[in-house]
Amino acid sequence: MAGEANRGAGRRTDWTLLRAAPVPIGVSARHVHLCAEHRIALFGPGHELAPRNPLSQPGQFAAEETLLVAGPRGALEHVRVLGPVRGKSQVELATTDCHAIGVSAVVRDSGDIAGSPGVVLVGPAGSVALTEGAIVAARHLHMTTLDARHLGIANGDFVDVIAGDGRRAAMFNSVVCRVSDSYRLELHLDTDEANAAACRSGDMAWIVDPAAIAGAGTAGEVAGTAMSRPACEPVDLTARAVITEEDVMAAARSKPQRAIVASAGAIVTPLARDAIRRTGVELMTE
Repeated sequence: MAGEANRGAGRRTDWTLLRAAPVPIGVSARHVHLCAEHRIALFGPGHELAPRNPLSQPGQFAAEETLLVAGPRGALEHVRVLGPVRGKSQVELATTDCHAIGVSAVVRDSGDIAGSPGVVLVGPAGSVALTEGAIVAARHLHMTTLDARHLGIANGDFVDVIAGDGRRAAMFNSVVCRVSDSYRLELHLDTDEANAAACRSGDMAWIVDPAAIAGAGTAGEVAGTAMSRPACEPVDLTARAVITEEDVMAAARSKPQRAIVASAGAIVTPLARDAIRRTGVELMTE
């Protein structure tokens, strides 16, 4: 057994070789979308959802309101309602949540609820028994038409994405791309997926170059792929506490373009993250 355990001990996937295009991560915790009818049943006539904070996708918000979501074996308290209201009510859970309340973990695209498990929603003014609508949202990548053109991606395409760094880094396959000018570039993972890769909202993920996957060896070994390391040494900013937009733009203007290496605890400013998305400069951590 010891020999079997050690057989692959020296192998390690070189994630850097696979990375092609950086995208920001948004971690989506369990939540509820309500239709107008169910909003009234749960919170009372005339009640309007009260925005608590805006979400990354334009026009969407987390509401002050929360609900209890009950299944055959248990219940989840204080599940956040998201707005605005939709045509159909939908409950998005992680697989762990589904196991906790005793419903099947059915992976679906948002809005595709036909035949999915039902749950009971309990609010301050009443309850609603959904006959269907509890899903585990399929991992997906939002982007604008300009983002899609830059990345060579069409609406409905599937890509592979690497999230996290170091030994907890994980590759997520079959990430569906959703393209609309009402969206903002962001990879949506649920809490189970994010925890598995030790990543959180605001971290960066990378769309994988298909040519790199085609060249990957067995057991995750990567060698001789079409992707390569930067042609010159990355910019070492590990001594810096803050990475700014100008740091990113300076790396982008280099010929060839250089990557940036920062310490794990460095603060990356919002403008710097925007510049990373625009330029494709790779940000690596020690």
